[in-house]
Amino acid sequence: MVLENILQALRKMSRPGILFLSMLLIVFIGLIDYLTSVANSRFFYELAEMEMERSKRHDRMFSLAYMDVDNFKKINDNWGHKTGDLLLQTIAEIINKADSLMYIAKKNGKNAIECKQYNQE
Repeated sequence: MVLENILQALRKMSRPGILFLSMLLIVFIGLIDYLTSVANSRFFYELAEMEMERSKRHDRMFSLAYMDVDNFKKINDNWGHKTGDLLLQTIAEIINKADSLMYIAKKNGKNAIECKQYNQE
């Protein structure tokens, strides 16, 4: 659905606009996990590094949390991968709603979510 809307918008644009939007879309696709709509592992580590540097510059604390869904394999095995996917999406949504100053990322395509929270400047 989203891709269809993007394609419709692209049809109405000039060539330079299409090129620019296409490049943004490629970058976005390369940084965001399709299933959970959170930063992928590579982008997460880039963000975390930037935030660690920023916290050093401003002499502020930096925290990093790692979450793992216990028995996730059993969830997939017993209720199917669609249910497991829904669980990951729901966890990502809950974390995003809990704190807008938190980056979350799916770790290396595995069944875990990493969180990094930073202090607002």
